Amino acid sequence: MAKTDYEQVEARLIEGLKKMFVQRILEMADSAITTGETRKPVQRGPDGEEIRATSLEESHKNILQALRRDLKKLHDKETRFEEKLGISHQEVARLVDNPADLTPDDWAKLKALKDSLESHRQDLAEPIEEGANEKLIEDERLKHINKRFNVREGWLPLH
Repeated sequence: MAKTDYEQVEARLIEGLKKMFVQRILEMADSAITTGETRKPVQRGPDGEEIRATSLEESHKNILQALRRDLKKLHDKETRFEEKLGISHQEVARLVDNPADLTPDDWAKLKALKDSLESHRQDLAEPIEEGANEKLIEDERLKHINKRFNVREGWLPLH
């Protein structure tokens, strides 16, 4: 079996993504020249659906929806995260559940909450060791160095 140089694969992937990005910008520029109107790039959510905020109210709704999703994921990982963020569960529920009743001070609190969520999420992320991939490869190689072909794992040969 041929060996794959993943560094070259990643480099070509990055190069291809850059080409796609440049092509998309050129298409937008061509359409702006021909029609005379500019078109904003379409943002996509994590599930691939288009996010188009036509009004301030709709953009606030999108922000709160993303915040609810992040809070739910964090709650699934850690039950007492509100203490670490410095906000009570009732306050979070009040801020997230009633977008129409929010004041500019509440929006400032939501922004601070979002920033603290981001920093807390980065703290929770498990650090990746420097040689983790190489260590896994070496372990698997050593495990299979004396393995016989067409014999299932854990079975002993009959002869």
